[in-house]
Amino acid sequence: MKDKLSLSDLTMQRIVTHWSNFFSLRCETKDELLSFYSSVKKIILKLTTADSIAVKDDVFLKAFLAKAMACPELQSESKKFLQEGSGTYSNR
Repeated sequence: MKDKLSLSDLTMQRIVTHWSNFFSLRCETKDELLSFYSSVKKIILKLTTADSIAVKDDVFLKAFLAKAMACPELQSESKKFLQEGSGTYSNR
């Protein structure tokens, strides 16, 4: 039983760490966009592999990413991304 608890605790800790890293992502200048995008993709892959349910919610991902992109040059694009009802995050 101790082994199972330790294993689930480690898994939960890893998922929480990935989510913490995800929530700390910001894109404040146009030059940061590629790095931001790469980081988002890497963390989402890790969360998907860990079978985190929230990472599959497109509305949540769109809202978070629109907020995380604070770059003035990208505000109109992120607003359009958030408001567009068709498609999914993974299609972007």
